[in-house]
Amino acid sequence: MKDKNNTNTVRINKMVYLLVFLLFMFFIMWLSYITLVNYKVGDTDIETFIANRNINEEIIMPELKGSKTEQNLWTAFAGESQARNKYTYFASKAKKEGLEQIA
Repeated sequence: MKDKNNTNTVRINKMVYLLVFLLFMFFIMWLSYITLVNYKVGDTDIETFIANRNINEEIIMPELKGSKTEQNLWTAFAGESQARNKYTYFASKAKKEGLEQIA
């Protein structure tokens, strides 16, 4: 009887975690929507800005070009990319050596 109660408790805990996760994701989506709807670029709302945006326009915002922020973003991106490649390499090496749990 004790195992059955423990199993039910585990199921309830998993359902609660799932419910909290789904509520959190819903909140994030709602927050993103509210932010997008209320977002303005200068005196223009976001829909007009996107509709009038040149397809070939640079991805980096004009205010960031040549700034320290742009440089920091590129440095961070390069660092994260190198870290991912390093983790992937060592994971494949561990798999080849039969250390599946480490990989």
